[in-house]
Amino acid sequence: MQKGMVKALWPYFELANAVQIGDLELFRTVAEKLHSTFSTNRTHNLIVRLRHNVIRSGLRNIGISHSCISLADVAQKLRLNSASPVADAESIVAKAIC
Repeated sequence: MQKGMVKALWPYFELANAVQIGDLELFRTVAEKLHSTFSTNRTHNLIVRLRHNVIRSGLRNIGISHSCISLADVAQKLRLNSASPVADAESIVAKAIC
């Protein structure tokens, strides 16, 4: 690898790990922490669009480890922070099934 590439690509490596794990809270933390880097590189809009992939990875991991799980538990495992996390989880799961 070329010199300087590790430093330049490290923010994207951290973000890719959060996407792969499927952890929304970790994804938000990394995206907020490295917001200036992504804005400077003009990739911030791309990063915002990755949220859907984080949710999909999280659902895949939940599906692998659980055969039966409540929507409240899905919302908790995905770390959905909203006014109605169970309703959001229901919507996300319904879209994933379709």
